[in-house]
Amino acid sequence: MARAKNRGYQQSFSPSYAIRRWRLGIYIRLSKEDLKKGKDDSNSVKNQRDLLNDFYRRNIDEFEGITEYVDDGHTGTDANREDFQRLLADVMSGKINCVIVKDLSRLIVDPDAAENVKLIFTMLIQGSSKRAIALYLNEHGVPSPSAYKVQKGLPVSTRGYDDPMWGVRMIHSILTNPTYTGDLAQGRSRVKSYKVHQIEAVPREEWVEVAGTHEAIIDYETFDKVQALLQRDTRTSPKGREVHLFSGFLKCADCGRAITRCVGKNNNVYYSCSTYKNRSRTACTMHSIKHERLEAAVLFAVQHQVHLAVSYSEIVTQINSAPIKKSQSYRLDDLIAAKERELTKITRYKQSLYQDWKDGEITQQEYRDMKADYERQTSDISAVLTRLNAERAELANGVDNEHPALVAFMKYQNIEALNREILVELVDYIKVYENGNISVKFKFADELRKIAEYIEINTTEDNAVAG
Repeated sequence: MARAKNRGYQQSFSPSYAIRRWRLGIYIRLSKEDLKKGKDDSNSVKNQRDLLNDFYRRNIDEFEGITEYVDDGHTGTDANREDFQRLLADVMSGKINCVIVKDLSRLIVDPDAAENVKLIFTMLIQGSSKRAIALYLNEHGVPSPSAYKVQKGLPVSTRGYDDPMWGVRMIHSILTNPTYTGDLAQGRSRVKSYKVHQIEAVPREEWVEVAGTHEAIIDYETFDKVQALLQRDTRTSPKGREVHLFSGFLKCADCGRAITRCVGKNNNVYYSCSTYKNRSRTACTMHSIKHERLEAAVLFAVQHQVHLAVSYSEIVTQINSAPIKKSQSYRLDDLIAAKERELTKITRYKQSLYQDWKDGEITQQEYRDMKADYERQTSDISAVLTRLNAERAELANGVDNEHPALVAFMKYQNIEALNREILVELVDYIKVYENGNISVKFKFADELRKIAEYIEINTTEDNAVAG
């Protein structure tokens, strides 16, 4: 996913709800390690204070006051630092609503809480529903975030997620919070207005995100995998805890809507088109397929793709061991040349428009409409050229036999049965046709196509000579 990177010599974070001016808190900490480096070190209390006060003075119109918090000679893993606790208490009480520090790496990761977060992500990927995860944590005595704060003697917010028990809402909040990837994410919620004191979610595009500000608990790959899962329709039965194997993956090949799970006589499981089942039997057909047949077909497709990835890796290894590797793609060269000619033609047409208007050959409105259309075409062609040139440059760099697309499939070389985690990692979606056939759209399809082209470039000529 795209991540905004806003970098500077200081980084600030603050809630996004509407207020005229901020009540600022500046936090300064000199660690035991910093003390050993002497007074002139850039992390000294004086240096941090000067830097943060300079930021305050340059933006003074945005603040109504400033409070300083200093912990001198404390290790970063000590959450019980006196002024750090005072800072947390003042944030919770609303005394301050904006905090800045010189270095966000001075924020800490709680190891116990981190393990709970990892467990939540793992359970969702392995097929547990959000409801099942909440039930599991409650049944096993894992304290919720607010209960954990109470145990640790930390301030607890009186708004938002203050329930001592885990719930679906809290699980969802954790699963969608990019803070666990090491990125700072602020403004995820806000107060509706000064009259309506209710917390509301803020759209992702309005968040403030800064990459790489602290230690990551969840890697980007896992986080992105979970976000993709959350976009799927993965509802379970009212009392169900496990998400069904194919939940969210099946599509009708004709109407494009979801293929849903059904249970017939003798508890036989089959799947059918949701349009046919729930909307109209004239709008689409049943597209029925039995679970056993579907599972066997998908397993065979995955095994075939794994075999292909293993073969690609072996061939790439042979190519890369050769003294000379070829990287020129005539297909890409031809596509780029064609698009460049098209762009030149559009540019020429666009340049002649103004004169046509001045000569009275077209009206002003026609000029504006045609100019806008040519600009749109120029933008589209330029985007295609950028992608093609990037692909050509990537091809010139060659392919590693440890390419992520190959590794993703090769680790399942001994696959004998499907599970939810395998589908999540390898499969984009599965189309079901009326005759009971299926087609599987795998992830990494574009990367595998590029690898296949690299192999073809480096083997076609040799094969021709050998023949």
